[in-house]
Amino acid sequence: MTEAAQPSAGLRSESALRPAIRIRPRDWLAIGAVDAAAHSMNSLGPFVVGGLIEDLHFSATRMGIWSMTEMLAYAAAMFVLAPRAGRLSLPALAGGAALLAAIGQLLSAVVDSYAVLVLLRVATGTGFGLLNTAVNVFAARTASPDQAISFAMAMQTALFAAMGVALPSAGGFGGRPAMFLALGAFVLVLIPFMMLQPSGAPDSSPAPRCAPHRRPWPKLRHALPMLAATALFTFGSLAIWPFTERIGLAAGIGRAQFGYLTSLSNLLGFAACIGGGLLGARLGRTLPALLFLLASGVACLVQAAPPDAQAFSIAFVANYVLWFLAYPALIGAACALDPIGRLPTLCTATWLLSQAAGSVLAGAAGDAGNYSAIGWLGLACCAAAAALFLAVGLPLDRAARARRVPA
Repeated sequence: MTEAAQPSAGLRSESALRPAIRIRPRDWLAIGAVDAAAHSMNSLGPFVVGGLIEDLHFSATRMGIWSMTEMLAYAAAMFVLAPRAGRLSLPALAGGAALLAAIGQLLSAVVDSYAVLVLLRVATGTGFGLLNTAVNVFAARTASPDQAISFAMAMQTALFAAMGVALPSAGGFGGRPAMFLALGAFVLVLIPFMMLQPSGAPDSSPAPRCAPHRRPWPKLRHALPMLAATALFTFGSLAIWPFTERIGLAAGIGRAQFGYLTSLSNLLGFAACIGGGLLGARLGRTLPALLFLLASGVACLVQAAPPDAQAFSIAFVANYVLWFLAYPALIGAACALDPIGRLPTLCTATWLLSQAAGSVLAGAAGDAGNYSAIGWLGLACCAAAAALFLAVGLPLDRAARARRVPA
């Protein structure tokens, strides 16, 4: 190995172990369906949070606990499956997980008890966590995980653009129960498409010492900053999310207008995903990720404490679109460090833990009438995430340059 190649020694997994899976059109359809189902409550949850507050008069703090419960179950499912990522059959995993999540949503339509609604979030969160595991493992098994994540999220945003209009309409027609029924039906409709995923692990007959589930984990000096950066970014940008509809209404945005704003954000997010997928890591990993993370922090601050409806609208759309650029950048880096899919799965689980904590904190801040404090905290967290990502992005960029230099 030449001196120029030395920086890649600890990151050898990306070039030596990455399975060069050719992605077929049916695979894009399948992973897009799984990704849309997995993130349906992340993107569409504010509608039902607002509905529960108005219909059953739950406080913002109780709704923060409700959201936290789902996020904790989501994360727990991913933590449990992460070490087994190399052995998962993706269609079976996604199908069972989707049924569990859909049942939880449908039952939430007919339940008024807060305790039972919280217990049902355990079921939905577990289902969503298993679905998200399937997304990350699929992406890690491909030759270009950044592209796989971005294009899956593009399909997700196209579906959510339609749901952003349909869900408020369902709420206007049948109230909170109709919204939960629509969310459950949304997941069920996607199940046949999930079955189009490739079934087994990519390496059908590896040498025993190289079996997917026995390959070494990434070094701690790379894995820990990767996990911490993901946790800080997701806490900073998403803590306010369950209550963003409430903030928008207070700023002068009507519920129907909020739905159209969500659809617009998804359409622009679709464009961002396509652009990010085509770009991949061509400009390196460090500079784009830093820009996305820092811009997200600024958008989060304005979204949490908007001076008027126009400022809220701009910040809401910006924060939404930037998520579809920053998250693939982070998960793509995690996949580059661990092509088996364990580290990206842990990163997403860490995201859910941080968002769970943020939901409770934001709920308490809302009851105290001080969402702006969450905005400032979000800005600080996104800036810290950008600083930590340097410990991951710079070595990956050096390794990529070294591989392009002839020995």
